[in-house]
Amino acid sequence: MSAATPGTTALVTALWAETFARPVAEVDTAEGFFEAGGTSYRALALMTRIQETFGVGIPLATILTEATVDFLAREIDDRRSEALLAELDGLSDEEAARLLGAEDREGA
Repeated sequence: MSAATPGTTALVTALWAETFARPVAEVDTAEGFFEAGGTSYRALALMTRIQETFGVGIPLATILTEATVDFLAREIDDRRSEALLAELDGLSDEEAARLLGAEDREGA
């Protein structure tokens, strides 16, 4: 698992703060879900907010057993990267060339 991007970590920190009703400045990114006061309701709320914010699903069991801000941010980035690679892998050579050509025209 690679390091999370700062933007993802910041957004997950904000979701964590919202879930646990505490200021962002008080969030310890290494604190475990249950250490922070996690409940099944909070796990469901966090799982839903992650899906809405990032478009990736984190299983409830993962949130309950492994969640910290740091872990979730890395997991989200990894899942988003995997989804993008899968999408790119599904492109034909013609589709990829067309997209690359459009990017070249936009950058000019």
